[in-house]
Amino acid sequence: MAGAFSVLLSPYLVAAATAGIVVVHLTPDASAAVEQAAVAMTFCSLIPLGFTMLLVRSGRATDIHAAIREQRRPIFAVAIAAAIISTVTLENMGAHRVVVAMGWAYVASGLLFAAVNESWKISMHTGVLSGSVVVLGWVFGVKALWLALLILLVGWSRLARQRHTLAQAVAGAFAGGGLTALVLMISA
Repeated sequence: MAGAFSVLLSPYLVAAATAGIVVVHLTPDASAAVEQAAVAMTFCSLIPLGFTMLLVRSGRATDIHAAIREQRRPIFAVAIAAAIISTVTLENMGAHRVVVAMGWAYVASGLLFAAVNESWKISMHTGVLSGSVVVLGWVFGVKALWLALLILLVGWSRLARQRHTLAQAVAGAFAGGGLTALVLMISA
């Protein structure tokens, strides 16, 4: 059960779903919404996932969640570069300011988590999910905040699978959610 929640609430899937939902909701033109959602989902989720899968196939990563902290560095580099490209592209496409702020929050979180990861395995699962809950709460208001319960669920799954300590899961949640809120307050 913990493994299933860990996969379903994977940073790759959560980032893609959040980007798609937010872009489609905030973009009144259907054609522009599809184009912008495709850019956001491709660069913030599919490219990092594809790169990680290549690392797994080549034996340079144990699994798509990079269970060993030292294996995460190249994944962070690709994810951050892809997020920068996505955010600049979305800005040039005329995306809603909240969509662009979401992109910069993803970049900022990637940089923070990459720096912390150099010495400690902070939880990306709780970090990405809590950042997503903040964005969805920003866009949809209090009716989206029930999603915060999923942070507890994914935190439990990471602990049950012995991928993180309680401190790493909690730190990920506070860092991801807090930094996302800060970027939204400044940018959106």
